[in-house]
Amino acid sequence: MQKIYFWIFLALLAGKAQTSYAQDTGVPAAAFDVMVMNNGDIIYGKVVEVNMHLIRYKRTDIPDGPIYELFKSEVYAISYRNQLTEYLIPQENMFREGQAKPSVRDSLALGLWRSSAQAGEVRIGVGIVRNYSRVKEVDEYQSEFSFPSIHISYLFPVNSSIDVGLAMGYAGFKYSDKSFSEYDQLQTDRTIRETLFSVALIGKYGFDVKLFRPYVLAGISFTNSNVRTEGTVTFTDDERSILVQGGARSGSFGIPLRGGVDIRIVESFNAFIEAGTGLTMLQVGGVFKIGR
Repeated sequence: MQKIYFWIFLALLAGKAQTSYAQDTGVPAAAFDVMVMNNGDIIYGKVVEVNMHLIRYKRTDIPDGPIYELFKSEVYAISYRNQLTEYLIPQENMFREGQAKPSVRDSLALGLWRSSAQAGEVRIGVGIVRNYSRVKEVDEYQSEFSFPSIHISYLFPVNSSIDVGLAMGYAGFKYSDKSFSEYDQLQTDRTIRETLFSVALIGKYGFDVKLFRPYVLAGISFTNSNVRTEGTVTFTDDERSILVQGGARSGSFGIPLRGGVDIRIVESFNAFIEAGTGLTMLQVGGVFKIGR
């Protein structure tokens, strides 16, 4: 325990000494911040954000690199480069030498609980749906038009590489069919409308490559298909018509597996393109970073 306090004392003393030297000689303060961890470790960097649960910083050796994150509960104090010192955790709450640290499982649960909505991202995209219809013998009908699918998802970070969240998708189709029976002189006109709605729990793993962030995405989804049929049966000999209506609903579980890449436009907005299994074959859209 004395070793921990010794390193904390040296780190904070260095910050104070830098202040005194800057005041006496006019030399600027240090170009980095000092973060003192509860276990006595020292991290040097440039703090860019301190929110309710997380501390985000950039490393001093790669100032234009990615932003790293620490749980605020793991940091005892921060000595900023302008010589302001902020104490985050009471001294009696620090980890003691020999005290067991949380397991990986407990750390993951703690990370999910403490990740706030301000650290998440909203993804909105449109996609191409192919061969997902639940209409029987759909190839025998004429497809008059189909809406591109619309997808909205919200993901929040577990750590710098893994995000988890919820995704929803919607797509609609319209089919038509005409037939004539010579035997009984019946003309049949039928219109089929199908709507598809999916919801999925997903996880995304990604890594930064300059302005790009390739990723893979997987999860479990449920897709509901609602089919409505309307048609008329016309007796051509006396022009009598009968209106026929019907409907069916079905659902199925699936495992979406997709790959894609985010393209950084600005700090708070990315574009993305992805392909794979699920409601859509190909999807493009935008990513809105919340609180970043």
